[in-house]
Amino acid sequence: LRPGQFYTLELRDIRKIWNGVGTHVTLYAQNQAGTIFEIGYRSQVIGTIDPVIDAAGSLMTTTCAITNKRRMWCWGYDEYGYNLPVGDVPIEAVPVRVKGIQTAQQVAVGNAHSCALLFDGSARCWGSDQGGQRGSGADLQFNAPPSPVYGIEDAASITVLNRYGCVLNGAGRAICWGPFTQLESTDSPTLRFAEYSWLELQAGGGYLCGIAANQSIQCMGSNNAGTLGIGSAGHSAQPQPVIGLSRSQSLSTGPYHA
Repeated sequence: LRPGQFYTLELRDIRKIWNGVGTHVTLYAQNQAGTIFEIGYRSQVIGTIDPVIDAAGSLMTTTCAITNKRRMWCWGYDEYGYNLPVGDVPIEAVPVRVKGIQTAQQVAVGNAHSCALLFDGSARCWGSDQGGQRGSGADLQFNAPPSPVYGIEDAASITVLNRYGCVLNGAGRAICWGPFTQLESTDSPTLRFAEYSWLELQAGGGYLCGIAANQSIQCMGSNNAGTLGIGSAGHSAQPQPVIGLSRSQSLSTGPYHA
């Protein structure tokens, strides 16, 4: 049993559990019947969908999930309705299908936009396009259907932050678009950090960190409160090595630290 603010849930036959990144510490769990539960600030039943294979959350407490049928569903609170696929509503308490996403393999959720990596190596984004974070090459309305990220054809992974997005292609190169914190902006997908080949790239709250081919961890972007872990103050638009880390195998980022 897990006590909640409003009532208690009995969780049985759980098949998957994942973090819901947001204002409150929240976990989500899905049982064998497909029912999704929120565990944390409010313990409650969210809804029932097919088995989840990938999920991601935003600081605005929006969560999106991909099911085993490769469909995309989103729910939660979104102040401006950007990440939710139903227009300008701030709250969607049950999972809502994102139309136009048929073959998703990975999802990434930012503060005002979300993106999905598809099986053919292309990517689609929806939500706000202020600053070009959807990577479409056009100024789209926030409630426009998911649109292709221009020129992305062989992506192997995807990550997004506030108003920025990156994919790693099959060669481990980073292709990014949108305004990168207060430092740089690219209106259309552009090869970035060309001297690096990446094993993994993860977005945080205004910064990026990645595992380079030599297994060092490199971070770039906003360095408020030492976020980048480079031992000095000041933001950086270029990758900087994190002190004391080598031969790294995995990486996880949060709003203010990795």
